[in-house]
Formats: sequence, structure tokens, C-alpha cells
Amino acid sequence: MERDLVSVHLEEFAGPTRIVLPEPATPDEAPIRARLERDRGVTELAERLGGGDSPPRASPPEPVDINALRREERARHLQGIGVFDRSKRRQAKEMADAAADRRVEEEDARRMQVAADAQAELDAAWAELARRRAEVEELVCVEMSDAAAAARAKRSKDQSLLDEAWQSLVDNDPGTVIAALERAFADNGAPATPIDCDGEAATVTMLYGHPDLVPERAPALTPAGKPTLRRRTKSDRNHLYLRSLASNVLATVKEGLAVCPGLAALTVLVVRREPGDSGEEQLAAVYAGSFRRETLTAVDWRGLDTVAMLEAPEDSYIELKGQAHEVAPLDLTDEPELETVLEHLARVLGIAPLAPKPRRGQRADAASRPERRHETASIPDHLEPAQGAGHGSPSATRPTVLAEQLADGDPDVRYDAVTALRERRDPGLLGPLTRAVEDRDRHVRRQAVGAISDLSDPRCRPLLTRLLEDSDADVRWEAIAGLREILDSSLLPALKRAVDDDDRYVRRAAVSALSELGHVDVRPIMRALASDQDVDVRFEAISVLSNEPTAEDGPMLAAATGDQDRYLRQTALRGLGELGDRQYLDEVAALLRDPDVDVRYQAATSLGELRGHQAEAALRAAVRDPDADVRKAVASALERASE
Repeated sequence: MERDLVSVHLEEFAGPTRIVLPEPATPDEAPIRARLERDRGVTELAERLGGGDSPPRASPPEPVDINALRREERARHLQGIGVFDRSKRRQAKEMADAAADRRVEEEDARRMQVAADAQAELDAAWAELARRRAEVEELVCVEMSDAAAAARAKRSKDQSLLDEAWQSLVDNDPGTVIAALERAFADNGAPATPIDCDGEAATVTMLYGHPDLVPERAPALTPAGKPTLRRRTKSDRNHLYLRSLASNVLATVKEGLAVCPGLAALTVLVVRREPGDSGEEQLAAVYAGSFRRETLTAVDWRGLDTVAMLEAPEDSYIELKGQAHEVAPLDLTDEPELETVLEHLARVLGIAPLAPKPRRGQRADAASRPERRHETASIPDHLEPAQGAGHGSPSATRPTVLAEQLADGDPDVRYDAVTALRERRDPGLLGPLTRAVEDRDRHVRRQAVGAISDLSDPRCRPLLTRLLEDSDADVRWEAIAGLREILDSSLLPALKRAVDDDDRYVRRAAVSALSELGHVDVRPIMRALASDQDVDVRFEAISVLSNEPTAEDGPMLAAATGDQDRYLRQTALRGLGELGDRQYLDEVAALLRDPDVDVRYQAATSLGELRGHQAEAALRAAVRDPDADVRKAVASALERASE
């Protein structure tokens, strides 16, 4: 296990390559020819003419039976002539034979004409077949040429899309880089998430475990050479934890730079869940550092001192506490950007960020301070009130000083000023905050928008709505977050436009805000979004449609039962059960065989809501489900279905 903890960085990560599509294959002529021959009647006509490759010949005429004709004529001519009248009988026979000969000539001529007519008809049909085949041959050439041209055009279009995606990755397009990093980090043991890409540098966060993940005991040998387990010292455990942390950070950096060839640097912020004094978890940062590509190209990864490499970056930030070198939580008071990221991650994870220790000179009793959105925030040193100005009752000039700081040439000073104004949550500060949203530094603008959002003041609706058009995606995201606190129907058009935003996080936020709006016009929007490419957008849309669904929602809910996301399938099933329309019973019943146990459970529950003989039959087929909870749901649903 120890080897697994400290060798993650040894994994090799294949970098992306530009994909070049092969030239399209020659279109298959056979189906084209078969279709054209069928449509032009070639097949039918050829079968009628015998299906051969040579002209058909008419059957020759049958020879005339002259003997039969002579017998017939003699019998007719000898009627009434006596047997003993030999002279007349001889004369009659000669006349009969002459008549028979004439009839033979006439019949031969007739039969020859019939054969000639048949041959002429066959020759005309053969000529028509040849004409149609020539027409088909010409059309085959045209369609083959068109199909080849279409295949080349499709290949060219697909190649252009691939080249565009490749160039976007090489050029460090933020959306492309973040998407590539997300895909690469999806299977990491230490979950990592990209949060920003600016120029040639990207920032990722990594959630790592607590030192408790290191086993207290390690394999060892007794003096007699027998295997045993010895207790690790605190220093040993801390060192192993530090090596494991370093290995995972370096693995994340290696993978990130491997999959994004245009990046020159990757900044990593490592956070972990920290047990608080009250027993509740808090989120703490334990490492931050930036790694440049050129410093890693010649690294001998197998002989690498991972801890030294972890501390090598000039901006590396790690706190090793005491003689045992315990990896301790970082105090981000002087790192407002990292502190903002930590607070955002804490909100996402649903836990509080770790509060920093009070700075020297700060008062310990902060109860009389204005209410803050986050208890972890602290005021930078250069914004502290002058000596004698208590925290509980700031001087009347304090907002003016902060407003002046917003015009400072140093963006860090402006950022700290906005941060301090944000802490006050004072509607009277809306003026300076409004000016700050026009700041040229995007971090200052983001913080200013966040401060305005914190006010939850309906007067801010026009300003926040205008900021939905800002060029910075994070500003647009913060604006939507603020509008969610002051929602009303007037925001519907702006939120509808935000649903089409280029940034997926902004789109998700807009869809969430629309779902909370509850306006009558929201439901059609959600129906359209039920098939969106973004799974989070689809989930939000299906969640809305599953709440008091109508008949118009049924097709979207039914289609969502085939979604790849199990939570989405489960939500759609709940909506179909509430809808109670039995025309969707087959879609619900099919998910009794879903690989996910929660989906099968919801399918059984929804079938119980649909009821009827068909639902009952489907439920009876699932009574032997391998999961006990699903079997209970099936039994309960059977009782309802048979009522």
C-alpha cells in the first residue's frame, strides 16, 4: 500500500495528437446500381427476356403435319364415292392431295409470320433493355461521382472540426483546455478539477485525503526475521503523507500538461476535509504551487525526490508544522484569490471553509462587526482601520477610504478594497461597487459583482442583468447568482438569453435560476432543454418537468428514461409515475432491468402509480430482483397496481 501511495507520479500519460482522417473509401457501386436498375425497370424487363446477356431468340415454327392434312382432305373428298368406283376415287385422292399441299404451304407461311412477329417483339424489348441499361450506366456514374464528392466534403468538414478543436487546444482556448482537463482527471484517485485557464497557464484544484489515510502500522521483520507490523512514528506518518501528497500533485501536473500541449504552466491548489472542533468538517487548503513545463521535461521521475519537487516552485505554499513536519492547513488571509477559490469549493461541497487564525493585532471579539457572508473572510492589513477606530464601529471616513482604494493603480489593492466593501454588505456602498464592476482587472470585477449580489437588493436587477453580457464568464456567473436572490418575472427574457451562453457553467446557472423562477413560460423552455448536450442542463430541465408534470411533458420524460445519466433516468421515472399516463408504461417497465439499483427501485414505484394489468405483469417479472430494497418496492407496487 505504501508503494501505491507514493508512486502515482510514475504513471505515464499519453499526450493528444492531431487526428488526420483517412481518405474516404470509394462508394459501393452495387447498391446504387441495383436501386437504379429497379427504379428504371431494368430488372423486371431483363427477367422477362430470360435474364441472359445475349439477345433472345423466338422459338422456330413447328413443322406442319402433311400426312394428317392429307388424311383429312382425302376423307372429305371421298365422301359419297363408292368403293368400286375406282376412277373417281383415284381422281378424288389426287384432288385431296393437292388441297393438302396448298394447306401446308398456307400453314407454313402463317407459322413463319407468327415466329417473325415474336422475334420482332423480342428484338424491340431487347433494344429497350439496352437503352435502359445505358441510362442506368450513366446515372451510376453520376451518383458515384456525387457520393464520392459528398464523402470528400464530409471528410473535409469533419477534418476541419477536428483541426479546429486541435488548434483550440494548442492555442489554449479556455473552454477547450478545461474540458480536456476534466476528461483527463475524471478517473484520478485524488479528484482534480480545472477552474481557470488564462493564457498559457491553467489552475486546478485537487481534493486530497486527511493524514489519517496513512496506516498507523507498517510491515516489518522481527530480529528473528519473521514478518510483523510495527507502529509508525508520527514523523514517519507525516513524511509518508507528504510524499503521497507530492506524488499525487505531480501526477496531476504531469497529466494536465500532457493532455494540454499548449499550456506552459499549471497551478495546483490542494484542499482537504479537516475535522472541526465541533465535529463538523471544514475545507482547508494545504498546498499551492505553480509548475512550468520546461522544469519537468528533463526530470528523472523514478529517481525524483517528490517532496523537493513539490517545494521547488517559487510560489509554492505549504506549511509543515512542528518537528514532525505535519502538513498543516494554510492561512490564506494574504492570498485573496486562493481564499475565494477555497470558499467556492466549500460551497460546492456543502461544507464550511476553515476559518484562519486571527492576525496579530486583530481583536478576538468580532461579534459586533457587520454580518459577513463567509466567516473565513478577513480584512487585508493595508485596509485595517486606523488605531483607535474599533471594529464594531468603523469611522465615518472608512467607506471613503475604501472607495479611494478602488482607483489605486495596483490591482491587488483594488481587489482588497472590493473585498472589504463586500464584507460590509451595505446597500449604501452600491455606488462604488457599481463603478468597480467596470474595473479593467477581471478579478476585481468578479469580486465587485459578488459584492453586489450579496446585497440581495431588487434595485440591482438592471445592473446585474446588464452584466449578463459581460465578456468574462465568471462575471456573468456571479451576476446570475445575484439575480437568483432577487428573482421576479421581469428577469425571464434575460435568463432565457443566458441559457444560450457560450460558457457551460453560466448556462447551468441560468437554467437553475429559471427553474426557481416558477413562471408559466419556463416550462416550454425546460422542454426544449430536456435534450440538451450538457447533462447538468438536462437534469435541471427534467427535474422541473417531473414536478407536477403535464401531458405535454410526457414525451420529454419518456425520452429521458434512455439517458446515460442514472440520476436523470431516475428523475424522469418519478415524473412519469406522477403523470400517470399509461402510454409510457413500456418505457417505465424497461427500466426494471436497469443496471442501477436506484433506477430499478424508482421504476417499480412508478409502475405502482401507473397500475393496470400490464404494469402488474411487468412487476411480477421483477419479483426476483437481486436487491432486497427493489424487491420490497416491487411488492408494494404490486399491491397498488392490482387495486
